[in-house]
Amino acid sequence: MYKLLLLCFLLLINCGQKKPTATSPTEHPETVQKEKIKSIEINSAGGQLGYVSHFIISEDSVIFQSDMTASENKKIESKKAIPPTEAEEIFQNIDIEDFKNAVEGKSVQPVDGVDQTIILKLEGKDISKKNAHDNKTWNKILQLRSKYVDQE
Repeated sequence: MYKLLLLCFLLLINCGQKKPTATSPTEHPETVQKEKIKSIEINSAGGQLGYVSHFIISEDSVIFQSDMTASENKKIESKKAIPPTEAEEIFQNIDIEDFKNAVEGKSVQPVDGVDQTIILKLEGKDISKKNAHDNKTWNKILQLRSKYVDQE
């Protein structure tokens, strides 16, 4: 009987303890980043001139393609290699859980706007969010494009 009471007491004490929860990859990376990013894509489309762009960061390169359907001279394509350590650092600094929880915005194409979609390609699945401008991680990923692409 004494052992049963002791066991119940220990069980109650253990259940009452709070377990730490990580809110970002920098707090407790061993508990947050269980999924691995293979690549990041940023796609943009819209506007009166028919702007389209496609930006990819993979494990070894950065690819950018853009076109404006209203003009034949506005097609841009570039590809450059990046060190795997650079891509790994980028991928590890993305909070996948925060990105998953991003609330997508409405399309702005009907008012001559450009919709932007970010796709995280993970091992076995993709997570896609369009116009999630209110999400910190979504905006952080969007800023990566300006680091690698000269805007005209």
